[in-house]
Amino acid sequence: MRRIQAKYSDIIADKQLVCLYISDDYEFMDRELQELLRSYVDEYIQ
Repeated sequence: MRRIQAKYSDIIADKQLVCLYISDDYEFMDRELQELLRSYVDEYIQ
């Protein structure tokens, strides 16, 4: 998160940054990952 804050501080200044702590063990467009992401971000995008 620190790298994102350092590189994009002007873009995210007034936004909430959320780390989902999902390991990078999934293939591109993996169904399990998609479902996991939906379950994690649902509360943030409603």
